[in-house]
Amino acid sequence: MIDRYQKDDFFISLDKNDRVQKLIKSIYYSFGHNVDMVTTSSSITLNLLLEYIDIVLRREAEPKEIVILSIAKGLEVFFEELISHYGKEGEYLYVFDFTSLEEDQAEYTFMMINKERNLILERLNSPILLVMPKSLKRVFAYSAADFWSVKKYSVDVEFYRENEEQRVSLDEAKFDDMENGELAGLLKEEQRLTQQIKEKNESFFTERLYLINQIEIGDYHKIYGALDKAFISYEKALLMAYKLQNRRPDSIEAKRDLSVSLEKLADIYLQKGDVEKALKHYQEGLELA
Repeated sequence: MIDRYQKDDFFISLDKNDRVQKLIKSIYYSFGHNVDMVTTSSSITLNLLLEYIDIVLRREAEPKEIVILSIAKGLEVFFEELISHYGKEGEYLYVFDFTSLEEDQAEYTFMMINKERNLILERLNSPILLVMPKSLKRVFAYSAADFWSVKKYSVDVEFYRENEEQRVSLDEAKFDDMENGELAGLLKEEQRLTQQIKEKNESFFTERLYLINQIEIGDYHKIYGALDKAFISYEKALLMAYKLQNRRPDSIEAKRDLSVSLEKLADIYLQKGDVEKALKHYQEGLELA
């Protein structure tokens, strides 16, 4: 059980966390067709995070009714509840809750939801928050490439509990450790995928995971203002995207990955003030869309 003081500590920590604040701004500045992601393995964390988001949105005079669509009752029920919200008027934040999704069901579930992406975005016309365990993030990136390509911000949020007292500790230092751990995990994954590519020579699946990994690393550096490091990662992703698209010119996934990589690099050029190169990359990406 979490008491009021633990909740207050958690909310104060969220106030100080740049990535959480950027995600919330993404939600309340959205006019629809906006997708963000939170990775957590705890339903307690999710409920508290949504309570915090609700408080901030009301404080900013941008309240939205939060609608949770959970996969816990099965894919069929999820779609029934989803469809019941199509075309609704009003200010909503739709939360796709995949925290209870088993790993052996994840690929099929994400593929089915991905098939309906355009219809979902059009009919809901409201911001969407995807929530899932961190272990399923990579499965989602590969199995739901359409949703992955439009995702803006991704934030990892977890409770830290101490010994038998189960006290919640979420001070800023803990968040710093979590964020540094996230980068370390991404870099470790980069090494693993690089080694696999060398051993398997040319594997479309592994090389695409490498591309996604580079975009994740680039996104991390971009959020923290390290544009040069972000550029290097996005450039690696773009080179891999060209390679995969040349190998499979008719692949929808390969074209989409190339378009996303071009857009990511264009964003960096624009932030660095090189408008000409930014426009060139944006245009090339649009021609693939």
